[in-house]
Order: sequence, then C-alpha cells, then structure tokens
Amino acid sequence: MSTVVRWGFAAVLIALLAGCDAKSNDEKRDDAAFDPTPDAGDLGFVHAISDAPSVTVAFAGSNGGADQFVLGYGQARQESLLVGGYNIQVNYEGPDGNTVTLVERLSDDNIKLFTQDETTLVLAGTLANPTIFQVENTEYGYGDANRNNTPLDPQVQFLHTVSGRRSLDFYLTASGANLAGATPVTLAFGAVSALQDIPPGSDYRVRVTAPGNSADVLYDSGITSFSADTRALLGAFNYFGPGDAQLRVKRIRGVASTFPNEPYASAYRVGSLVADVPAIDVFLGPTSAAPVVAGQAFQTVSAYVTRSGGSFNGNVTVAGVPADLLFSANIPLSSADATIQYFAGLQSDPASGNALNVVAPGAVEDNRPIPNYAQVRAVNGAADSEPLNVYLLRPGQTAANQDPDFPLLGFGVTQAVVTGAGDYDLLIQNSSGTTLIGPERITLTDTDLYSLLLTDTAGGGAPLEWVLDPSPIGF
Repeated sequence: MSTVVRWGFAAVLIALLAGCDAKSNDEKRDDAAFDPTPDAGDLGFVHAISDAPSVTVAFAGSNGGADQFVLGYGQARQESLLVGGYNIQVNYEGPDGNTVTLVERLSDDNIKLFTQDETTLVLAGTLANPTIFQVENTEYGYGDANRNNTPLDPQVQFLHTVSGRRSLDFYLTASGANLAGATPVTLAFGAVSALQDIPPGSDYRVRVTAPGNSADVLYDSGITSFSADTRALLGAFNYFGPGDAQLRVKRIRGVASTFPNEPYASAYRVGSLVADVPAIDVFLGPTSAAPVVAGQAFQTVSAYVTRSGGSFNGNVTVAGVPADLLFSANIPLSSADATIQYFAGLQSDPASGNALNVVAPGAVEDNRPIPNYAQVRAVNGAADSEPLNVYLLRPGQTAANQDPDFPLLGFGVTQAVVTGAGDYDLLIQNSSGTTLIGPERITLTDTDLYSLLLTDTAGGGAPLEWVLDPSPIGF
C-alpha cells in the first residue's frame, strides 16, 4: 500500500506505440519559420476529481519521451515534448490496495502532439462519474517569439471543474471594479473559455459568481498581477479549506499555484511531542499575549484554531511558564490552507542542534473527504531514535514483501499517506530490520485524518511509543 501506485506499464506503453499516427510537423500550419523549437509541443495534466486520491500519470511517446509522476488533487503539470503520438495511462490505488485504471489512451486513441500544440488532459468530476476532456491551444507566442524581442500581452482562459455546479460566471476585472457593470464569461461544468489577451498589469482581480447573480461572489482572488510574456489557465476547483468559501481558482502555468492575496482564513493546529515537558503553550506572536493553543498535553493533537493568513513569530513554552522558551521561529500560515505543526524533542537535550532543542515539522493538510479512504500523517518525535520504517499492513501481509508506508522516518520528519479505510497491522522497525513496535491492530475510519505520533516515553528516552490520534474532516 502506498500513495504512489506501482505497476509495470512503461514497456507496454512503449511497445504499443509502433504504428501510431504521428507526424513531425503539422502541415496545415504556415508560421513554423518563427518557431524556435519547430518539433516540440506541450503536454499537460490537471487533477480535479474532487473525491479522488492522488493519481499516477504515465506517458510514452513515439519519438521519445516518457515519464511517470504523481498528481494530487488540485495539482497540474505540463512538459515540453517532441511531437508524436503519446500513449497515456492514469491510475490510482483503490481502497482495497489494488490498482484502478482511470484513463487509458493507447494506439489509435492516443494523444497526437503536433508542432507547437498545447494539449492539456483534465481529470474532473467524481470517481463515480469522471469527466475527462482535453484543452487544445497553440503554444503561447508561436509565430511571434522571434520578432524583435517585443513583449507579448499576457493571455488568460478560464476552466470550470467544480463538481456540483452546472455553470459559473467568471470575471477578470480591475481590482476595484463593480461586478454589476461587468460582463462575465459563463462556463458550464467541464468547459474552458477562449483565450483572452489582456494588458500586463498589477491591479487585476479574479472573481467567480453564481450564474446570473454578480452579487453572489463564490471566489475572490484579491489583488493580483499578470505579467507580459505569460499565459495562465485559471481553473476553478472545489474548495475544502477553512471558512465558508465554496471554490478556489488556481493559476496553471506548468504547475498550479494559488493567488497570494485570497481574503480567506487559515486553520492551524499543533501536536505536543516534547517528552520531558508535560504540556506546552503555543503563541503566534510574543509570549506576553495569550497563547493560541494552551496547555497541550504530551502525545496529543489540538483542535484547529482559525487565523488570518500571514507570517507569525512563533513561540512555544512550557505550559503556564512564558519565560521557559522551547522553540522560537517564523511560522508561515497561508490563507485557505490548514496547517498542522508538531513540536518534538527534549527540553533537556539539544537533539536538534539548535539553542532551544525543539524542532517543529509541519505540513499543509488535505481536509477533503475522500470516500472509502483515510489519511494518515506519521511524525517521528523521538529525539533519540534512528530512522524508522513504519508499515501499515493489511491483515495477512508481512513486511517481508511490502515496502514501508513511511520509509526511513528520521527524527523531526513527517510523512503522509492516503489509504483505504479498514483494519491494519501497525509495524515499526529500525533501519536494520529490528522490530520495535507491533504488529498492533488498528482501525482507520472512512474520511478521518490521523496523526501517528512516534515519541520517547514520558520524561525522555526509550522505549519508543506510539499514539494514533484521529480527527474527523472539518474545522
């Protein structure tokens, strides 16, 4: 079981390329003289299936070029490739651990990439009713790239992948514009707009509303900019973060990124893994103010607190003793995201090599319900431990023929997996294969978020202990 689906398809894909319909150039185009890379195009992928785990994408081309990578929900990837026919396979790991094929485009049905094509395969909808479609463009700047180095106006186009919304109105305006007087681009689910040239500038704003109702704003990017010589696909995705927003727009340019000035809340929670301190206080600011998390006991995880996004002077102290500082460093919290941060180590032992002894691994959490799956994040907070191999074995499996789900988990490191709900045997070994814990039977509940805390015993030192902390999805 793993977040990365493993299967032997690469040789099959390449073998099936023989005889595919591919050309080195598109003879219908007459502006190839201006193209600096006349035998290349772009192939992209967008994962927008709102209830799916990560998917593994593989492709192989008739003229060379093959790759395999993982895309999480809301992520995108685009690559520049030689023209030709590209066999495509997209798989994910089912709740039972078996591989499920979502997309298979082989032989005559493969993707034909001609000179300066920009083809993006979009995975949208739900697992029960997936919607798979292509966005077809000519590469940005094709035919203009060698003309006197004159900057080109930016281009944008909108994409609607929000499950449960039959249509949406999209607006790109000046930041202070009143939508009541603006004309939207209306898109049905699974549709993409035409490309639009806009002047470069730093006073833009992207907003999305319910169809025909400009007052019902479902998304607001805040003030943003669009630079010359760039093209962006502005994709609307389902939103599962803190606050009451219903969707989120991401700017897709090779990868998917969020708008930095989104006016949304941030959620934050902490885990207490400092073994020789009974409880901690966590401050997002000076210790003279009230802690955002107070009295968090060893081997426990707090509830979420809601904050505005930003960069904070984080301080952690012994609970009730503001002068007894354990950790001090900048803590960034991004808008519309949920962050978990674990404080680990020993007050009495500088295991981290810093003056305050305690480390603080953290990560952005996915609060998206994934039916039939659970999410598990493991963290090694045991200051004296060597790297650990942590297994979630389905009943009957052994470590002899399984890869660890959390491989070589060192002190102060956190890793996460998505796996089918149900029973597992937890097994923890050191890097030499000596069993330290387990097998211990655990049960993972559908759509829950779990923190698997690996710590010293209270007071510090061996034996290694574990706590499985469950949290239902939500804030």
